[in-house]
Amino acid sequence: KYFYPPLLFFFVSLLSIFLMINPLSGKIIYQLKIPLLSTSSASRLTSLLSFIVPSILVLSFRNRKSIAYRLKYILIISFFWLFFIFIIDFFKYRGILLWSVPNTVFLRNQILPLGLSILFIGFLLFYLYLSSILPQRIYFFVVKTGLILIFLAQVFDLLRFGLKYNPFVDQKLIFPKTPIIEYLEKHKNEGRIITYNSDPLLPHNVAVMYGLSYVDGYHPLVPTRQSSFINLVNNNKFEPSDRYGKINNVHNPYLKYAALKYLLILKRTKKDKYSPNGIIKINSPFYKKVFEDKTTVILKNTTTYPFAFIYNYNKDIKPNKTIGKIISYKQGINSIKITYKSSIPAHLFLSHAYSPYWKAILDKDKKLKITKIKYIFMSISVPPGTHTVNIEYLPLIPVLTYLDILLGSVIIANIIYGFIKQSKSKL
Repeated sequence: KYFYPPLLFFFVSLLSIFLMINPLSGKIIYQLKIPLLSTSSASRLTSLLSFIVPSILVLSFRNRKSIAYRLKYILIISFFWLFFIFIIDFFKYRGILLWSVPNTVFLRNQILPLGLSILFIGFLLFYLYLSSILPQRIYFFVVKTGLILIFLAQVFDLLRFGLKYNPFVDQKLIFPKTPIIEYLEKHKNEGRIITYNSDPLLPHNVAVMYGLSYVDGYHPLVPTRQSSFINLVNNNKFEPSDRYGKINNVHNPYLKYAALKYLLILKRTKKDKYSPNGIIKINSPFYKKVFEDKTTVILKNTTTYPFAFIYNYNKDIKPNKTIGKIISYKQGINSIKITYKSSIPAHLFLSHAYSPYWKAILDKDKKLKITKIKYIFMSISVPPGTHTVNIEYLPLIPVLTYLDILLGSVIIANIIYGFIKQSKSKL
């Protein structure tokens, strides 16, 4: 009886803005450790609004009054949503929000989404107006046509969002070849790389385009074991840390199991400025200089282990070439193919993070058991002889995603059918 959706939406919008503002309000929420709200500035906004908007719409449509009356809720909420986006843009442009950097790029990116939102509100207003002046048959035709146009506009916006990051220039201009990159590409099958003390050299998302693999890296939903391992390397504590998984202790012996092969570091002067005439400020017997170009130096880790190796389980976990060796190693996106030779029953070590969704097949017909070793890595018991092990990552997420898409499509189709059917009744 007293439920008024637009007022609830407006209240949640103001609360989201309050949590995003930089001074005291935005910092208190970190200390409260509330799920979703305390994790990041972005999720504070999306978690609240993503939860409340569908709830408001469902509760609104449960009202037994006319469609025109219920659409008024959507109109008011849409108006508040546009106003909310405008406030966010203003705060972000002025640098008031926690994560904002004053610039005009985001303003340009808002033009088309806001335009589509205004188009949607305009269609609803036009819909309410036509319901009172047009004959029923023409009115239904206009409504159906409008719904189809809005659907096509949303599809266009999604495609535009997905394609707008594709540049219109040659890929070589975006991801150029440099002496450092060419050297790393040539030796990328030897192991992973890392940058020293967050030196601004090669971002993780750029390194992926060259097929290079980092040991650490940022992830919005970092796996617990990976986060714990990075914390173990840095602080000798195997417990989850934050999602900014940056390794600072490059001297930790555990890194040899992660196949850390190359360390990238910048030359610095005595005033700590980058310069080709500077020196590298690292003192370790484990790293040896193998390449340099101007201010950048590549150091090779002489103690690291390869991506995969044969070892004797009863002894130390390290490559044992007296009992076996890796003949070939090929890694795909979600698969690994290893051919090995062993004189006795042994174990195969892999420097990839363990997951129960990894499946191993020996010579295309025999399943092998994968166990966790050294906190996060994988080990497989293998028979003697020359064999090929195919390892695939088969998570349930793609299957659940397809089921979610199918279920969502059925629900949307049912809503559209019910909406059109109800439109034929008296408003």
